[in-house]
Amino acid sequence: MKKTLLTLTTILLLYSNAFTQIANEIASYVDSTEILVLNGRRLIIKELNDGNITKVKEIYDYLTAQTKDGPYSSFYYVEDFYINMLAND
Repeated sequence: MKKTLLTLTTILLLYSNAFTQIANEIASYVDSTEILVLNGRRLIIKELNDGNITKVKEIYDYLTAQTKDGPYSSFYYVEDFYINMLAND
C-alpha cells in the first residue's frame, strides 16, 4: 500500500512538473516577427502624426516584405488600403 501511494505521488509530481515547464516555456516564448510588426506599426502611427509620409511608406514596405512569407500579415486589408492611399500607390 505504501509503495503504491509513493509511486502514485511520484507520478503526480512529475506530471505536474511537466505541465509547469510547458507553461513557463509558452509564457516566455517571444516571436521576433511579432515584435517587429508591433513596433513597426507604432512607428507608422508616430510618423503619420508627424506628417512624414515618405517614412511611413518605407516602414510599410519593410514590414510587408518581412511578413510576406510568414503565417500572418503586418496589416489588415483596410490598413493596407489607407496606407497605400496616403502614399499614392
